[in-house]
Amino acid sequence: MTQPKDTMINTTITRVDAQIFNVPLAEVLTDAKHGDHTHFELVTATIGLSDGSTGTGYTYTGGKGGRAILAMIEHDLVPFLVGRDAVDVEALYEAMQWHV
Repeated sequence: MTQPKDTMINTTITRVDAQIFNVPLAEVLTDAKHGDHTHFELVTATIGLSDGSTGTGYTYTGGKGGRAILAMIEHDLVPFLVGRDAVDVEALYEAMQWHV
């Protein structure tokens, strides 16, 4: 069933704001594969829609690679996402997989 045009919510992506946070650990963690971890990197992406709503997602690293993730979001995914309809999240996810 479709909604009447005058009651439909506009879910066009208008912006994506990505940030990185360096989060220090209270104590150094060590593992055999990656060595010492003194911090982890939290990368967030906040998506704004034309109706004014927003949503935030995140990922994290063990302290390396966060800036590469941030760069991929800013340079590859933001231009790809802005202007698209955010309603079908699974289709957007698949499209982003093929895009990068």
